[in-house]
Amino acid sequence: MGSRSHFVFVYGTLKTGFPNHYYLQLGGQDGYEYIGQALTKERYPMVLLNKRFVPALLHVAGSGNRIAGEVFKVDDKILAHLDELEGVASNYYTRQIIEIDPIDFGAEQITGPCFVYFLCRDGNPEFIYEELLLEAHLAEYTSIHATQYIPKWTRAVEPPALS
Repeated sequence: MGSRSHFVFVYGTLKTGFPNHYYLQLGGQDGYEYIGQALTKERYPMVLLNKRFVPALLHVAGSGNRIAGEVFKVDDKILAHLDELEGVASNYYTRQIIEIDPIDFGAEQITGPCFVYFLCRDGNPEFIYEELLLEAHLAEYTSIHATQYIPKWTRAVEPPALS
């Protein structure tokens, strides 16, 4: 990796074989490395937004499920691409540090923080959409969900209101 590296836990469309996985590949093979599958140490509510099948993790530790996902090591360039996809600059999602439990890591072990993207409101992950807590909470975003996902480039530029 050409620049500083970061561990990122992905739980939805960025997972291997899912619709937005290519964002991890935008910097070429040197910009990212698959580390392995993991679960969040804490329980969090994960919901699907509207009928777009967009997964959203809510920053309410201790509620919901331990979330299944994958860990990647990425460089600064890929992290910037992920921030763009997740709408960090528009305060749609925010990147936060969490702890994970590895499931099938190889020789590589996490030695630092692991980033994850939480849905937020006005840049504050703790100020969430209360109505989303009433939705069914997922433990894993699966390929069945991904086949119904509506890609970002086919939606309106502004994130639609949550209902």
